[in-house]
Amino acid sequence: MSEWSEKLKIARKRAGFSQPQLAVKAGLGVATVQNIELKKGNPSIETLRQILNVLGLEMQISVKPIDWSTLSALGVPLMTKLSGKGFGHQGPTFRPTVEILKCTLVELVQAVEIIPSDSREQIALISFLLALMDHYPQFWARHGQGLNFWMNPSRKDKGSIKLRRIALAHLAGYL
Repeated sequence: MSEWSEKLKIARKRAGFSQPQLAVKAGLGVATVQNIELKKGNPSIETLRQILNVLGLEMQISVKPIDWSTLSALGVPLMTKLSGKGFGHQGPTFRPTVEILKCTLVELVQAVEIIPSDSREQIALISFLLALMDHYPQFWARHGQGLNFWMNPSRKDKGSIKLRRIALAHLAGYL
């Protein structure tokens, strides 16, 4: 909420509104606007929509970009470009865990559709997910079910046996 709070405050000032003026125009209490700007508020989406409407702004929901560095560190057999460090896996401070894998799988449910078809990223991810499905079926049943729609038979054929083995070696280290 802190990022939103600051952006709303800046937008209010640019529009030339005081907190009380914005509150009146949005049909809200002054305390609501003040609390939001002080990062103390927990406004509903409707409250935010009312404020944004007055300020001439709109809210958008978008898919988070895929974090290929995290996926690579989790075992997706893919070399990734790290900031200023060339290509490779995450540095020694990153240690893959089951919890990180669970969270990453949840994020992937929304993001897999934006991966270009037949790209090296898609083939590496398919190989990783197939290794997870085949060798850790109980884990997959609990945490990977959201990706079943994407892992259809035509995609499963694109997985590489070599890449699956690489992924499996990484998975074995923390699952």
